[in-house]
Amino acid sequence: MAMTGAQQEFVVHQDPVWREHANFIVNAELPEKDRPKRFEQLWAKQVADARFKVCCIPFFVFDLALGDVVATSSREGRKYVVDKVVGSGMRGSTFSVMLPEKPDVNGQYRKAEFLTAGGVPTAVAATSPGTYLATAASRIDSITIGSDGRASSVSRLTGPLAHARWYTSGVLLPTGEVFTVSGADRDEVATPGLGFAVKRAAIFDPQTETWKGVATQHNPRTYHNTAVLLRDGRVLVGGHAPITTAYLSNIDLSSLGFSPNDGRDPSFEIYSPPYVFRNDRPVIKNIPAGAVDVTRGQLVTVNTNQAPKIESVVLIRRTAITHLVDGDQRTIVLPIVSRGTSSLRVKIPAPAAVAPAGEYMLFINATTADGPVPSVSTPLRVLGPVPTCATG
Repeated sequence: MAMTGAQQEFVVHQDPVWREHANFIVNAELPEKDRPKRFEQLWAKQVADARFKVCCIPFFVFDLALGDVVATSSREGRKYVVDKVVGSGMRGSTFSVMLPEKPDVNGQYRKAEFLTAGGVPTAVAATSPGTYLATAASRIDSITIGSDGRASSVSRLTGPLAHARWYTSGVLLPTGEVFTVSGADRDEVATPGLGFAVKRAAIFDPQTETWKGVATQHNPRTYHNTAVLLRDGRVLVGGHAPITTAYLSNIDLSSLGFSPNDGRDPSFEIYSPPYVFRNDRPVIKNIPAGAVDVTRGQLVTVNTNQAPKIESVVLIRRTAITHLVDGDQRTIVLPIVSRGTSSLRVKIPAPAAVAPAGEYMLFINATTADGPVPSVSTPLRVLGPVPTCATG
């Protein structure tokens, strides 16, 4: 939410994640040269004279994060203006997954939510990349764009991970659940080869906002692990390329319980969620061998004999991930425009910001007593303007 005064404009947080810890409001100047005297007002806890710990998620100020300790001063007629960060609250080597984008009652996509969990916390004496032992903390950050174009942010804590884990991979499933796998119980960049692998995977339930442990993977995979969603709803898990033990040489200490560090693991394994084994999965008929081209704003027909039971149709962008980060991730819940006995018509979002051009997988989810059950996907390619290069 934003409030405008006579000469100054403020961006404020209505529901900060650490509201119960906050006892102050500090001001962080927005870095906009053409619009001076704009501030983001941050909930904070005073920890020393003119020093505060940030108790909300800054969304407009660069180089600030939840838990940062900042030094402040008075300037431009205002007290407690942030000067610099003196202790960091970011989390190192965590994972963050963008949850499904859903249309509002007007068919607009105005809200984005991000699930962040695990990693290592930071402290005043241990800034980026952070401290040593992993955390099980988990939170959701929400950003909503109002009809006037202004952004508001709300953060909330979820249930903790089943196990504290560093450098774990997160994968959004077509049901809206989040699967997390691999990682270690401590920072293996700080002390390579001296961490304990976390081999039991976990799933986040978006309805209860809690995590539960699921299957145990075959191989320990800590640093440089990866995981991607397959077209049938299973998850391909691979990787494990650690730094040399203690930065010396590849010494295998797995007999002592540590993660193996005698080289890279080129193997893969596949996780099958419970829905894979059901005999009532919905079926998309006539899935093509290659991707079907669609344009933004287009109506698309999905043929299925289970049309009356379909609760949602989701478009999941194919993964492009490195070092736990997929800056291209996108899952879109498509509006169901019409429904017959053997087909559905859905609409591809018109805004490029919602549906960027590229390769996607389209899943349908059937309603069951156990929650949504997805189909095998059909491939789609969202087209965009053909880029051109100026010559001269």
